[in-house]
Amino acid sequence: MTTILLQRAIIFIGAALISLFIAEYAIRFTQPELNPNSQIRFQPATKTKPVLGPPNTSLRQIKNTGDYNVLIKFNESGFRDKKNIAEAKPNDFVLVGDSFTFGWGVQEKSRITEQLEAIIRRPVFNISIPTGFDGYDRLLDYAKQRGAKLKRVIIAASMETDLHLYQEEDKKIIGAKEQKPRGNWLMPVKGFLATHSALYALSTTLIHRTPLLKSIATKLGIIIPNLEGIRKYEFSQAVINSSAQRLKHIAEKYDTTILVIPSRALWHGNFIKIENRRHQAFVQRLNALKLDVLDLKPIMERNKNPLSLHFKNDPHWLASGHKLAAQALANHLRKRYGDL
Repeated sequence: MTTILLQRAIIFIGAALISLFIAEYAIRFTQPELNPNSQIRFQPATKTKPVLGPPNTSLRQIKNTGDYNVLIKFNESGFRDKKNIAEAKPNDFVLVGDSFTFGWGVQEKSRITEQLEAIIRRPVFNISIPTGFDGYDRLLDYAKQRGAKLKRVIIAASMETDLHLYQEEDKKIIGAKEQKPRGNWLMPVKGFLATHSALYALSTTLIHRTPLLKSIATKLGIIIPNLEGIRKYEFSQAVINSSAQRLKHIAEKYDTTILVIPSRALWHGNFIKIENRRHQAFVQRLNALKLDVLDLKPIMERNKNPLSLHFKNDPHWLASGHKLAAQALANHLRKRYGDL
């Protein structure tokens, strides 16, 4: 009896796997935009190169909630920019940052760099890639290796993702604990499936766009509502100091402006007071290090509803967020430089 049950279980599992395999490739064939091979991806860092996009490649960036579906084009250097970074001159501007300034979810023409360039009428190169401060340093070095003459650099610091203990000596300080965000434990699994399975992409799209299924998935904890998934940190002065010092180390190589991108935790949830303290302490530390800083927090708050500048189901800026940041940056740069 046990042998028969085992045989049936093996047959059932085998049939299920074959069915999933057929469904996976049927979806890839009938809906090529969901094929993971056509979805946005990045090449991991090596000893000689930072994280980059696949050179000379066009990929799709699709949100299963329907927030965006855009074409991402990487140039010969692996950057999302129509301009060649090798042509950057000392009086041009080069912006480096993470997924925010990369333009996650928006058309290239709607990004902060393209809108800034239209305002100041000066080339603005974008070498942003989803990474952190150490990655930004490597991206700038890589740009110079490609032939860029870097002088005027803008570094975007994202309060939701960029602050860490960067120096080894900081990690050894008693009580200096890394800020660990509170998040969904399923994220690594979701991330893997999102980049490897068209069946997963189609299934999650159907769930997100079917109210009943979305409600059930949310109650089960499979879907975390966007605003509930904001990264929340406890306050750590050690992390503030370490992150600011890492930025200073990068900034002092160039004529640098630091663009501070606020966390959405400033305006939603139970960590508002902590995030305000964290944000203020970081900006104060940057100023104490005599860095040129543009803090977007007060500028975004003039909008009265800062969260409206972000996608409904994604942490990144809408085109309106990029526009506001570009105008603020243009005003700041015009005050700093007399030739704009």
